[in-house]
Amino acid sequence: MIAPLILTTALVPGSMGSVLGLPILGIRPTTAAPFSSHLSKYEVLIGQTGLSPTAEWGVTLNGTYEFGSGSDSLPFIVMNGSLPYYVSRIPTGFAATPPNGTMDVDGARVNFTVTFDPTPSRAGSNSSANILGLPPAEGYAAIGAIIAIAVAGTVLAWSFDRRARGPPR
Repeated sequence: MIAPLILTTALVPGSMGSVLGLPILGIRPTTAAPFSSHLSKYEVLIGQTGLSPTAEWGVTLNGTYEFGSGSDSLPFIVMNGSLPYYVSRIPTGFAATPPNGTMDVDGARVNFTVTFDPTPSRAGSNSSANILGLPPAEGYAAIGAIIAIAVAGTVLAWSFDRRARGPPR
């Protein structure tokens, strides 16, 4: 590393000396630490419980959004402070606890967990609502079978009625 340079108006060994008794501006190397704009940053790792491995979720911490699925933990790199957060992506049918708040980062890594709990479904609000008390695929199949039986019964009844009357005259 090249040592930073400090300008000085004092006579420095190896400088040109003075002119008319006034010191010449000298340059000397120093061992002083250079100015650094690097500020300490720390990891915040937000995990979750309650979701399946494929469920997507996300958190916004101090304006930065991260998301993952299921068992993924969401990593953030932040500076010290009280940082606002909120769970910004919650899978359908779940509630997050806590859904928002402030996270204190004070010179060390922070681990935090969000818990997802299933919410009771309301009729008509869930895309996988039951049909005839069955899951959607089976419910639609049952409706199709009912319609097929009704059509077949109508055709049979019509053909028996026609035979009973005889041919048209």
